[in-house]
Amino acid sequence: MSVSIRENRECTAMAGYTIPESVYASETPAVLTKNTFLHTLDGKEERSMSFAGVTFVKGKVLAFSDSKSTRIKDGKRIEAGSVQKVFKNDDLVLTCTGVNTLPVLKDQKYYVLPLAEWIKGNIQNTASALDICKRLFDYIRTECVQCIDPIIMIGAYRLDDNRENCIFFLSEVSKNSFSFKEQLISEANSWYSGDDEYLQYFNHHPEKLFTTSDEVLINEIKKSIREIENRHGQDWCNPVGGKIQVEIF
Repeated sequence: MSVSIRENRECTAMAGYTIPESVYASETPAVLTKNTFLHTLDGKEERSMSFAGVTFVKGKVLAFSDSKSTRIKDGKRIEAGSVQKVFKNDDLVLTCTGVNTLPVLKDQKYYVLPLAEWIKGNIQNTASALDICKRLFDYIRTECVQCIDPIIMIGAYRLDDNRENCIFFLSEVSKNSFSFKEQLISEANSWYSGDDEYLQYFNHHPEKLFTTSDEVLINEIKKSIREIENRHGQDWCNPVGGKIQVEIF
């Protein structure tokens, strides 16, 4: 079953908030594109440094992501460590792409708060998928001292103990805008976001994400990384890489 975010925009938008035009999907499966650009200022994070999403097959949800963080220095991509991008509690699982840090004030001084730190501090007491996405928006809107590029949150939850389906959700969060969409999923499907080359790869090979095994999924993503790296050569800095994170929900 194909899901087009552009064609089926049953978005829950907060009053006064805008739904960014960059939230859209290609054909099947659902993806977010228009996410690849480089900052011109050295030291900034790259907007699309990741590949992350969720897949649903035969009653299982697998949330996945790479772990590489990439920054720009002297106009070139450089690796900036490893970060957690997949999170889970008893009620939902989610992944993130986009920036990995939030510029805030701490003790009246400029401080770069890791996004993972904020999510881990809030996910265990969140009421719902919409709640944690809206809570992140409120935090960014009130606490971030600079505008940031959008954070894409993709995840899944279940309405009850029924393993035959789940709810996929997608939220785009920035300092000035917020959008939220959810969709009932009852057959094999994947939603994902990140670097354009990986979106194109899995657009052409969507079946590679359809598995109930975390090991198989990890190997398929690693295979895509190798193929894309071989295409570019040794001097290319891949924006996707590091340990592949998978949580089964």
